[in-house]
This record gives sequence, structure tokens and C-alpha cells, in this order.
Amino acid sequence: MQKTAVFRMTATLLLASGLAQLALGGRARGAEYVVFKIWNDTNVPITQLYDKDSRQAPWGIDDLQGHPIQPGHYFYIRMEQDSYAHCPGLLHDVRLVFANGAVKTLSKVEVCKYDVHVNKP
Repeated sequence: MQKTAVFRMTATLLLASGLAQLALGGRARGAEYVVFKIWNDTNVPITQLYDKDSRQAPWGIDDLQGHPIQPGHYFYIRMEQDSYAHCPGLLHDVRLVFANGAVKTLSKVEVCKYDVHVNKP
């Protein structure tokens, strides 16, 4: 009788797990990410980098947090897609602050299609 109870419990758990995956629309597979690279093709380090969804107002925190992007190097941002922000229409604004004080703002970058190469501070 114990084997029958264990079998029923196992079958019930498997059925519940399958139903949960169906209810979640396949979300159990894991999140889909977009990787967006910002290349520093200048001769000046980028000391601060802010990015945001183009539909949002505040810039938030400095993504570099004291680790500048040296000339010839890149920084990447990994973004999780969701029902609000997803490819192919995922647009981001990027604000770069250089070691020489120059500030550059890029608006509505199509992060699903392009990486950014910054040529001038």
C-alpha cells in the first residue's frame, strides 16, 4: 500500500508541474536576454554610463560604478526581455560622461539590432 501512495504522489506532482508550465505560457524555460555593447573608440576613458528605457524619465545609477571604459574597450549591458520591453522594438537612451568632462547622450538606440561605437567624446 505504501508503494501505491508514493506512485500517486509522484504522478500528482508531475501532473501539477506540467500544468504549471502550461499556465505560465512556457516561462519556466528561462528568460530571454539582449546583450548591448558600448565600445569606447575614443582616446578618452568613459567614467560614467547611464542607460534607461527610452520611455522612462529618470537615468538611475551609474552602471560603471567607478570602473571606467578605457579607450579600445567595451562595456556590455544584459537586459531581460519582458512583455513591456522586448525585441525588436527595445529602445534605450544612453548617457556617457568622459574623463575630460564631455557628456554625450544617445537617444532611442535600437539595442536589439546595434551595438554602439563611440568615436568622439
